[in-house]
Amino acid sequence: IESAMSSLGGSLAEVGVAAQKVNVRLNEDERRAAVVDRMTSKQSGSYHFEKTRLREQRRVAFPQFIIDQYDQMECHSSVGLLPEITRAFVTIDNKLFLWNYFDGQDFTMYDELAQVILSVALIKPKPDVFVDEIKYVLVVATPVEILLLGVTFEDDNVYGQVGLFPTKFSVPSDNVHMLHICGTDTGRIFMCGKDGCVYELEYQLQDTWFSRKCRKLNHSTSRLQSMIPSFLFGSTADPILSMVYDPTRQYVFSLSRNNAIQLWDLGADGKQMKYRASNNRVLQEARGAVRDAKTTDWTSDTFRIATIQPVPEDEARRVILVAITNHGHRIFFTERGTRLRIHAVRLCPPQVERSPHVRSKTMQPLYVDGSSPRLVRLGYCQRGVLLMADARSSEADTLVAINRDSALGGEPMLIKSATARGSLPSECVESAAMPNRIYDIAEVPTSFYITMAASNLFAHGSAEPLIGLNEFATQHALPPRQFLCMTGSALIIYSRLRPVDELRNILARTNSINSEALKQFFKQYGSQEACAMCLILACSAADYHANLMAYMSGDSIVQPNSSTSMSAAAQQAAAAAAAMRSDMQQHHQQQQQHHHQFNSDLMDYKHQGGDNSLLNTSSALLAQQSATSRHPFSAASSNVYVSDERLEQLAKAAFFHFGGAAITQSAVAANGSSSGSSSASGASGSIGMLNGASGASRSNGVNGGSGSGAANGSRSGSSGSAKSSFVLGQHIAPPSTHFTARHDGFCTYMARLLRPVWFWTVTVPRGDERYQVLRFSKEQLLGLKAPLLQLLRFFVENERQFFAPLGVHQQRLRQRQLLQQQQQ
Repeated sequence: IESAMSSLGGSLAEVGVAAQKVNVRLNEDERRAAVVDRMTSKQSGSYHFEKTRLREQRRVAFPQFIIDQYDQMECHSSVGLLPEITRAFVTIDNKLFLWNYFDGQDFTMYDELAQVILSVALIKPKPDVFVDEIKYVLVVATPVEILLLGVTFEDDNVYGQVGLFPTKFSVPSDNVHMLHICGTDTGRIFMCGKDGCVYELEYQLQDTWFSRKCRKLNHSTSRLQSMIPSFLFGSTADPILSMVYDPTRQYVFSLSRNNAIQLWDLGADGKQMKYRASNNRVLQEARGAVRDAKTTDWTSDTFRIATIQPVPEDEARRVILVAITNHGHRIFFTERGTRLRIHAVRLCPPQVERSPHVRSKTMQPLYVDGSSPRLVRLGYCQRGVLLMADARSSEADTLVAINRDSALGGEPMLIKSATARGSLPSECVESAAMPNRIYDIAEVPTSFYITMAASNLFAHGSAEPLIGLNEFATQHALPPRQFLCMTGSALIIYSRLRPVDELRNILARTNSINSEALKQFFKQYGSQEACAMCLILACSAADYHANLMAYMSGDSIVQPNSSTSMSAAAQQAAAAAAAMRSDMQQHHQQQQQHHHQFNSDLMDYKHQGGDNSLLNTSSALLAQQSATSRHPFSAASSNVYVSDERLEQLAKAAFFHFGGAAITQSAVAANGSSSGSSSASGASGSIGMLNGASGASRSNGVNGGSGSGAANGSRSGSSGSAKSSFVLGQHIAPPSTHFTARHDGFCTYMARLLRPVWFWTVTVPRGDERYQVLRFSKEQLLGLKAPLLQLLRFFVENERQFFAPLGVHQQRLRQRQLLQQQQQ
């Protein structure tokens, strides 16, 4: 490594200091704000209307055949979302429809049941019970029985035709209506009984001496009572309405009609069922927590919990559950002994619709009758996004969205306050009128749109990608989150804009870098983060490569199938998508050749003394790549970032305009000392970072070069890139280096590109041989190289704007210091 660095004009010590800086940036991205854990009822932050984060992408209407079936309904119907298989279920009496909302017209009907369908749930099958073709199990509950249906897909693709097959697993309901069904990752099935009990449906291949092949267990009673039919015990007046599962802690929560919440622990292996804690006095405790607030809606007649949602362990350590009330309040719970204790209450916003008469930018949490949420019937709350169905009128609902504001305060959802402990949350409020009632809200699983680049982003010590990383650390590779809103006539798909999308919209809308909106953007997010986002837009190949990987993996593509129920138009659209996919595969192969050629040219560039002809050849190749990257699919898909030359120019101009000045080196007295110079121990201690060691060094070289840029784009630090030298006992310090936001933003973005390989050893032993093999695939390395090459091109083409030329006096001082170093 020392020899290679010498040929490039550097040293191993400089590489070590640079490695320390990358570690600092990556560790900053892994710091979790723990906003929920720090929240209190008295200091719960504010709301505002300053931003629009949710954008409607698409509306898909119900097939006419299903709509016509409603005219024949006699007893009961229900609608729900199954995002794991891109389907929605519709039940009309004893008929079950699985509708492919991605295609819009494809659906499967199952009408072999004799009883009215009460509830439906999609569950993962238990291992070694069904054949491999059964990918999911559909649990269907009727007043008489609970049965399992096997779910298959054509060509093992969730976009293909669905098949429903009856199984031999069914159990009598004992006249207990199952109001809700919940499943776990291990295939366990829990049911909410109208009699107030929690049931589990167990199934196995064969009967045994002690258990039947399929049986129903009552976890709310003793084991002896669970073997006796439930109707012999009578019923309670508090039915269980819903259950939710927390896979990060292996917890199951239940909610009753009288607002009682129970916690069940499944154990580390997920195979147990132990009662752990509960709270049946939520109203009384919540009223005491907000007794100082001027609100009048905390009464037994008006209070009701609409839904409960688990809080993942990576988002909060102490808070485990959030309950959403019928007026949009959020109640956060922690566990203390056998009690679910209220940790904090986040009151609803005083209004959900922007009023032209209100000039204040912020709103304090407070319930106001008529303008706050009136009647929340259901909601979804995960990872900083709260979506609620508010019945503001007698005929239609209003979708109320509350999003964390990642800008204010520099940390997710935070506003600094001198009167509160730590920081306070700030959230933006939006609302949209629906055509009729909302029946279900869900989020599209990340696996449906995750790119190859995003799938390789791991926090240090995490076993799953993206877990433990903030929004800034993933937005260069992960497309926007998508949400589904099921109404009575159509499915509406929303996407949540990332901060980089907000920057793109500002540049595209104003077509200038002098707009007030852009100035506010840099002020709110900080110059360092804003400059890093400018690089995402200026280096279009990174975005294009992420889009290409998403497309090649089959995301957002309707797969053609041979279903006769599929319309001719849908078949034509699927065939066109398949043809476009083939075209993109050829395009991908061409891109690989361009990347390989560009990489070879850049390596030759150093060895041949910086020949401009080679650099021009590389720029020409990248220009050709940029031109060919404008594929029709990128423009057609609303959830994929689209780049053009003008946008790249604006992003580049904003990067240098708001990113402070270029680096300047100031003269230092011969007997002075540089506060930012790295010591020999600091440089040597960083060599371990090259082998994948984690943690940031505490040397001055790291501390001087890291940190966020100020809003005006200027800051001071020290590179620590040169070692001190000693001549005749006299200490000669290197010139101090003044970094600005453009340098910090560049370092931040580069560090995030390096994350997939940074905390891992690049090679692993191959058996007992002395050889090492790469632990990364060719596709993974290509995904890493493409954005790095674009970032390198950006740096080479704009090198003069990163480094200011030295003055005559500074040049002489620098030459004298180099001569002294050589003599020493």
